[in-house]
Amino acid sequence: MKSRLNILNIYTIKCNNIDMSTEISFDEDKYKIKSRVVLGKPQVPFMIRFLVNKKIVKNEKTAVILMIVLFLISIVGSFLFLSKSFSVPPAIIDPIIIY
Repeated sequence: MKSRLNILNIYTIKCNNIDMSTEISFDEDKYKIKSRVVLGKPQVPFMIRFLVNKKIVKNEKTAVILMIVLFLISIVGSFLFLSKSFSVPPAIIDPIIIY
């Protein structure tokens, strides 16, 4: 028990020494979506470019999120469709046929 307390105290001491005043900035231009490079120019995938050009979404990140959501909806829809198509309804036997 004593060793766990020592580890916890060391951890809290290390966490308390972190300087929280530093600022973090991201260079978003580096992380654009690229599928391939043709003659040295990065090419954006067609669906993403289509969604942005038709103003369905505002930027590439939103287009990717929309495509992932549509993919998940299609997977769930396919699963529901297939599960209903493989289910077998119970057989109803008319009692007159038995006698």
